[in-house]
Amino acid sequence: MLRRRKMNAENEANADTALLSEKQSDVRKNGSKRVLTYYKKPIGARFAAFALRLILFAFIIYISIPFLFRFSPTFRRSLIFMNYINLQPFHNLSQPEMHYGLNCTQPFFIHANDVKLGAWHIFPKQRIHECANESRLAAEDFNDDRPVFLYFHGNGGTRGGRHRVGLYKVLAYSSLNAHVIAIDYRGYGDSSNVSPSADGLELDANAIYSWLSSKINVSRINVWGHSLGTAIAVRLAGKLLKESSPNSVILDAPFTNVAEAAFSYHLAVVYRWWPYFCWFFSEPLEQTAETAFDSLKLVGNIKSPLLILHSMDDITVPICLGQKLYQKALNASNSEVKMVVFREELNYGHKYIFKDKELPKIIEEFISKTN
Repeated sequence: MLRRRKMNAENEANADTALLSEKQSDVRKNGSKRVLTYYKKPIGARFAAFALRLILFAFIIYISIPFLFRFSPTFRRSLIFMNYINLQPFHNLSQPEMHYGLNCTQPFFIHANDVKLGAWHIFPKQRIHECANESRLAAEDFNDDRPVFLYFHGNGGTRGGRHRVGLYKVLAYSSLNAHVIAIDYRGYGDSSNVSPSADGLELDANAIYSWLSSKINVSRINVWGHSLGTAIAVRLAGKLLKESSPNSVILDAPFTNVAEAAFSYHLAVVYRWWPYFCWFFSEPLEQTAETAFDSLKLVGNIKSPLLILHSMDDITVPICLGQKLYQKALNASNSEVKMVVFREELNYGHKYIFKDKELPKIIEEFISKTN
């Protein structure tokens, strides 16, 4: 009898083992015990779930996004300006020394056109010691002969972005020993929460330039734009008269116009083969004033000497766009136009030209020749 019971128990155990080997476990808690439930999803069901996910992904990529881009100005603005992105949410723009490592930097605001614009004044290395002097007067901030760089940043983030701060340090703390004025446009950083647009950002650029030119001679001002900021710099400088134009304009990774930039953008590769790419993407950008950035049209109007910086391994804004803009400026401008290309193996990409050891010398030679 005992032998028979033992054989029955072994048979039941073997049956349970066979059942477990064919099924997938799902663990759930039941009071203080852990109960194992076993099931196996059929291959057909798994394939159907995968196919459904694939169809949903294709629908979002190839149907939803193109139609949203074509018919939703809000969606287009969100992709062009990306002002909602902040990769440093716990950094305080009002404390640039503590949170960004910028010694002797004065935060301030400009009020113009019913918006408030957050800004920084980074002092040159030569004058950092003055910050310890509590009796220092704001009226003496620019009381020297040092050059001043007015910086317009690209889309996304704030004026405190890491690569932007890296450039400020090169301009202010290297042999250049320059003042740097950096602003956040409307909708960015600690500026007014207003939806950005091409015209709105141009108004902001005019406001900070007017404020700065009221304090110093324009012959000390050098306008620097990066990426989307190059379009703002070109809009500003291209509409200034000769006598009110800055000492120089420096375009870091510039593009020709927003439609060509969208077509050349590396993530657009999934759409370029479409016969209707222009209808879905290029036309809405060109025909809507809110996103109609066209540096190719305005660059020939700049009266100041122009320097273009571009890296050969830039995949965000390919160097061919910078070269095209350079050729247009060269053919149309009466002032000096120069382009400096950085080799691919340096790996500067779209944001890191400031790391080049020769950059201070390149900038110093260019802006000193223009004086």
